[in-house]
Amino acid sequence: MRRRTLLLFALVVVVVVVTGGSFCYASGAVVVDLSATFPVAANHNANPGATALSDATVANDVLGYAVVKGGELVASAGPSWEEDVWSVTKTWVATLIGVMMQNGTVAPNTTLETALPSVDWNAVASAEEKKTITLAQMLSMSSGLQAPCLSYGAQDTVEAVLSSPTFADGEVGSFNYLCSGSILSYVIYQQTGKTPLAYAREVLFPTLGINDDVVWTPTHGSDGIQESGHGLVLGPTDLAKLGQLYLQGGVTGGSSSAQLISADFVNASVTNHLTSPMSNDDCCSCASYVSEDTGYGYMQWLFETPSGRANCAIGFQGQFICTWPSLDLTVAITSSVFTGYDSSCSLLAFVGTGLDFESSTSPPPPPSITTISSSSATPLSKGFVFSLLSTTSAAAVFA
Repeated sequence: MRRRTLLLFALVVVVVVVTGGSFCYASGAVVVDLSATFPVAANHNANPGATALSDATVANDVLGYAVVKGGELVASAGPSWEEDVWSVTKTWVATLIGVMMQNGTVAPNTTLETALPSVDWNAVASAEEKKTITLAQMLSMSSGLQAPCLSYGAQDTVEAVLSSPTFADGEVGSFNYLCSGSILSYVIYQQTGKTPLAYAREVLFPTLGINDDVVWTPTHGSDGIQESGHGLVLGPTDLAKLGQLYLQGGVTGGSSSAQLISADFVNASVTNHLTSPMSNDDCCSCASYVSEDTGYGYMQWLFETPSGRANCAIGFQGQFICTWPSLDLTVAITSSVFTGYDSSCSLLAFVGTGLDFESSTSPPPPPSITTISSSSATPLSKGFVFSLLSTTSAAAVFA
């Protein structure tokens, strides 16, 4: 019995330490080296799923997409530049908090009073109530904090960013979406001594193979604290890397594979933390995903689709990262801010029905992706975009 146990242990060790290729993580996802370029599938853009997405892509609307299945890039289109991904930024901030939790710096039940040790709470409105808010509540939009979507308020100091939203005790546990606000960015700064961008460049971007000079605006205060709610400028494959990290259970893969975020954090991120159902006004940007089962994890929307659970980061006008754990599938989309959600949502609806990315077909004609100067990577004026939102229900905006 002892010999059989040792043999089994040895086999497990061999499976874990072999990192030259890919292997299956306990979650069922194929683990790849996220610091490297995604392996390209032999049938890349030459499979029924790729053809369906190409046919459904609307010119001048969807700017680009990347589909990764089983750790391989199976479909992709444009762009050659990067875009402001708006509220998808929130999921990147949540991941930075997850890295801090993995390092033991903070925990889900850490309160804002503990997480923000340098606050003058005498200068904060509703200080006693806000002190007790936990990071888990902040990450799941269930803290009881409320603010208008288009006018969060001052954020130049940590006291100001804490004072700007109101607090409603009866709303703790319920979904109250904060389009903007940088409380978590100040947590990162006070706990690490680095701005969110500097911290991401140190602990997150390199592990995901993002080596560009990433843009993240606006910034707040004299220390240049990046906005938590929006402003990161990234491309579809960058977004897909983050989705793949969650599919891999927080493991980075490769010869120096590490547990960047814990499996517990990954599980909490895709677990509904709301104590009451989300209203139809709050949900959803994609009409096909409207459901009483919709939930919210750690800066991720949780949808039920015909192909199983989809966990999504969503940004204004159709920026998406969606993962289907049961399919070992990640879809990342960037979209024009001048249009709407419909085209991106139609692509996700196709994927949600269970597209075939495994069979091989003749490559379809490339989708008609917008071709404009790479200077479009410069983030649009938030004031201009907010003027576009003025006729839209704030509850439905992922700004």
